Amino acid sequence: MPQLYDAMVKSLDASLSGGQWDKEAFWQEFRRIWIYAPSPSTSSAIPVTGALFFLFWKNASVTNLPYVELNELIHRYTKRADGQNKCPILITTSRFYRQQIEDIFMSFTAGIKITTRSVHGRERRIQQISKSICDVHGSLIEHSIIVDLFFTSSVVYLPPTIEIDLPSMVANSGYIHSVGSSVYIRDLTKTDREDIIDNLSYNLEHGKRAFLTPYADEYFRPHERGAHSLRNGLDRIRLQARKHHIQNEPLEAALEKIGPQVPDVQIAHGLYSFKVERETAVIAGCAEEFTLWIVTDQSLYFDEEERLGYPGQKHYLIIYKQYLYNANPMMVFKERKPGWVQSITLPHTLSRAAISASGAPFGKGGNVRILDPFVGSGTTLIDAKLLWPNAHFVGLDADPASPRMIEDNIAFFAMPPTQLRSFAKSLRRICDFLNPKRKKKTDVSMREALREHGGHDSIGAIHKYLELLAPAGRLEARDPNHREVIGDETGEMPVESLISMSDKPLADRLLFYITWRSLKLNRYIYGKNGESSLGPILYEEFDRTLVEVDQLLSDRSCEHLENRGSFDIVKGLYSRAVTHSDYRFRRLYNDFKSSSGIDVRVVSDSVKHLQDLADSWKLNPSSAQPFDLIITDPPYGFNADESAHRDMRSLYSQLFRQCIRVLGPSGELIICLPASAKTGKAVPFYSTRRYVVSQILLEAEMQEKQFIWKIRSQLQKRTLVDPPLLLGWHCSGFS
Repeated sequence: MPQLYDAMVKSLDASLSGGQWDKEAFWQEFRRIWIYAPSPSTSSAIPVTGALFFLFWKNASVTNLPYVELNELIHRYTKRADGQNKCPILITTSRFYRQQIEDIFMSFTAGIKITTRSVHGRERRIQQISKSICDVHGSLIEHSIIVDLFFTSSVVYLPPTIEIDLPSMVANSGYIHSVGSSVYIRDLTKTDREDIIDNLSYNLEHGKRAFLTPYADEYFRPHERGAHSLRNGLDRIRLQARKHHIQNEPLEAALEKIGPQVPDVQIAHGLYSFKVERETAVIAGCAEEFTLWIVTDQSLYFDEEERLGYPGQKHYLIIYKQYLYNANPMMVFKERKPGWVQSITLPHTLSRAAISASGAPFGKGGNVRILDPFVGSGTTLIDAKLLWPNAHFVGLDADPASPRMIEDNIAFFAMPPTQLRSFAKSLRRICDFLNPKRKKKTDVSMREALREHGGHDSIGAIHKYLELLAPAGRLEARDPNHREVIGDETGEMPVESLISMSDKPLADRLLFYITWRSLKLNRYIYGKNGESSLGPILYEEFDRTLVEVDQLLSDRSCEHLENRGSFDIVKGLYSRAVTHSDYRFRRLYNDFKSSSGIDVRVVSDSVKHLQDLADSWKLNPSSAQPFDLIITDPPYGFNADESAHRDMRSLYSQLFRQCIRVLGPSGELIICLPASAKTGKAVPFYSTRRYVVSQILLEAEMQEKQFIWKIRSQLQKRTLVDPPLLLGWHCSGFS
């Protein structure tokens, strides 16, 4: 451990003055050398150790899964810098780590005075103490990783002896937005301009210019906000250039003074779009591989009883050097994949995080069997197969439209750029036609305008789909026995209409889905306001989809840099980006069509199907193929009537019994459940966390299977990352 020994020698030397030891001086020097040292980079300019800043898509008020996922990914993707793969680590916090280092320092220096005037004698004594510390506590210090949590982000401090695979972390993550080197973090009320200048100079390579911009409202045009949802996430880290201050000086004015004093930094002016300023800076010589961002965040308060996160009282100014951005196309669409029938789909951020936090598939190299008894539109299937292409995924669902939706969703993301651009062109024509601001010379309704347009193009198709999904005249009829104004008798999508389109081009079905989503999400507005509301509700949904498709096209047009197995590294606007290119989805599509590693079945009763499967394995043990991971999002029963509640109670009482029966040794069970209801309705008892946990524990006992509680070092309070989790329940290890 020569690096630790050298750090100890320098830190002890800095702490010794007049024969007396200074604990504060020792800590400051050791922190500078061992913890806060600039991160060295690999040949691809991506840091592998040092102080790293992680920004999340969503904050702690939504879910604690970003911290759970980060905890798992740190354990999974760290290795020793000397090349040894096995790397035991201890995750701790800055406060605890400092106390630990100071205690070690005091235990080895207490009562020791160095009175010799000989420089050689002083050096020899310091070297002796350093060697003793390394011999006794070296392993503890070398394997300790500091993780400090904020409301929407986290900082990870890696010692020089440990390296981390950041591209794999970001690519396999659901909630990591971006990552880079931490340059400056201070309490917003204690920020200092000179301190910022010193930190920028310290963290930048001489002669390598960097583009710096605040993530501020004034620096971004409305059209630059993109397709990603900022709510309960990135909206909380934005600055206002005239409102936020550095030393009682508006941020905008402070940056104007910082620029000339740091010659290797070019600061955004906010005069043009960010894209123009960024590209102009690169032409002027700024580095392409990273961007310096200024953001703000708050401290994290976690209520252990409610298991909810809240923003703390402290606000921080943060500067980080973004090296990697998460350009996973599923993060753009989240729960809004095109193949859609109703708003009960898991967001891909949540699904991806839950799957990546599972240890079972990783421990077997991805050669695992995965089950989702309620696969729906394929959220878990897509995420699992992108993470582990060699996994065998079984999906069950009672909806006959499920296989069609899954195939269409995969096919959409597998579109090559030329086909995707053609679809975007069609969406743009539709939006231009539907736009409420478009001048109309007649007073005809939107339905009539669409009918008059006619033709067999995309605009004409919308009228055809309207007649299938919300026939003209249904509003006027107002049949007392038929209250629903869209869909079938129950207000749901007429599945036979979708299935009958199986021989149509993919683009036709995509337009059908978007038309249905427009009506389904706005059925009350349409039912109340009638045909006059049809144009605005159609335009809103088609326009939002166009924004998402344009974002996907933009990400897909990035220059490809590196193939990393299950993901790709591309050249993004801000920095390098990790993504799943269209050819990876084409491979997934081919696997789906050929049933290679994917088995999606329409069953009338998923629980009964699992029961039959488990019974057959019991009769013929040699045929058993238990699952390594079961992940599902069962129906919650929020809108069920009394009859449906009886069915739901029966489903929940049987579901976990059968899941545990088909779960293999050391298998994992992940079930997404509602943490609370925000609609005024109580969460049905059978889908509450308390009931589900009790059911699983009881069933495990009844089947003589042992519940294993996985204990290891983790982030801060145990309740922050231990199961049950907010928005889901992660049960690790039935055997």
